[in-house]
Amino acid sequence: MERRDFLRKSTILTTASLAGLTIYSCNPNDRSIKTMRVPGPNDTINLGIIGLGMRARQLIGEFNRIQRVKILAVCDIDDQRIERAALMINNHYGPNEKACDTYKDFRELIERNDIDGVIVATPDHWHAIMTVMAIKSGKDVYCEKPITHTIHEGRAIIDAATKYGRIVQVGSQQRSHQAFRDAVNYVRNGYIGEVKVIKEQSSPKYPISFNENTVQPPKYMDWDMWMGPSEYFDYNESLCPDVSVHTFPAWRAYKEWGGGGIADLGAHMFDIAQWGLDMDKSGPIEVLPATPDGVESLTFSDANGVVMKKENFGMGGMSILFEGTEGWVAAGRWWMKTCDELIDVKLEEKNGFVYNSTNHYKDWIDCMRTRKQPICNPEVGHRSATLCNMAIIAEQLGKPLKWDLAKEKFNSRSANKLKSYRYRGNWSV
Repeated sequence: MERRDFLRKSTILTTASLAGLTIYSCNPNDRSIKTMRVPGPNDTINLGIIGLGMRARQLIGEFNRIQRVKILAVCDIDDQRIERAALMINNHYGPNEKACDTYKDFRELIERNDIDGVIVATPDHWHAIMTVMAIKSGKDVYCEKPITHTIHEGRAIIDAATKYGRIVQVGSQQRSHQAFRDAVNYVRNGYIGEVKVIKEQSSPKYPISFNENTVQPPKYMDWDMWMGPSEYFDYNESLCPDVSVHTFPAWRAYKEWGGGGIADLGAHMFDIAQWGLDMDKSGPIEVLPATPDGVESLTFSDANGVVMKKENFGMGGMSILFEGTEGWVAAGRWWMKTCDELIDVKLEEKNGFVYNSTNHYKDWIDCMRTRKQPICNPEVGHRSATLCNMAIIAEQLGKPLKWDLAKEKFNSRSANKLKSYRYRGNWSV
């Protein structure tokens, strides 16, 4: 299919036509939800993807490999990204299948009755709004991590998913990696004794305010829609590079749209810490920011006395180390290591093994059929994202903060104001 054909299919909405679409509130008490089918074991599950950057193209490959799954539609604000993604999908299915539909406004995609699940692979500031709107349209959702941009948004997603019975998987795919699963099983089954310290090794970069040169956005982009609920800035290529640029964009570095390395790679590692401590419905009660001189690192303290530090412990890469009273275990993306005392010890189930998922994407698909909770449901995702935001808020204010787990509130008025932000326009969660 030629470029002009793709662009003809893309839904290019003017301001006037956008005004005619319903902008759903994300109030979980709103009952305006469509009743959608539950896919049977032999049914094909139809998907739509929102956001078509580098990560989305990876996800297209992952979901294309799963049987009885078909991607029916894609959406992005960028015609070039739409064209590339649709070409990938159409080439996979071949000329005898209906071509993938394309959109520039995600609301049209989630309104389709023939789509069972929606994949949200946008910048972080869109995650909560799109996820809750998809839930309210009767869709199950796979949302990239961190599931939210702010603490406040997480509870809205949990409430909506619970109320409307939707299956939400957060893209913390390390839970489906054997190395991390084995490490957590060592910890949870008592092989290192009582956990005392966790050391987390990933990017130490905090988000900064955007203050770069801007220009008018390209005509093939709906830049106002890219900005969505955030404060508006004109276009900067690093935020959404040309489709020919094979690198992750820089929006993650800026607090308006992302959470820096703390909420990007850190979200993966904090998630494994929570998992190892069996605290998927809980979390730390205090956060201490790193000192300006670097002598003290970012530190979390739990009610059970466990301390977690952001510290390079010398094993390389993005990794995590659990230290206990009787030994230690560490894991990275493709490896796991133990103390000498555990090298020849066979891992056996004593207190129960954790959820066993070997394919994060298929786990979501399977749960769409069974209606069981996936390995990284929204409560899990919310708690891990909360750690990221606790760290960012403590760093921004430059002071230690206490956290009330039950009320999800800080002991600081200025910190509580940073749990959310005012959305631009009519967007809400």
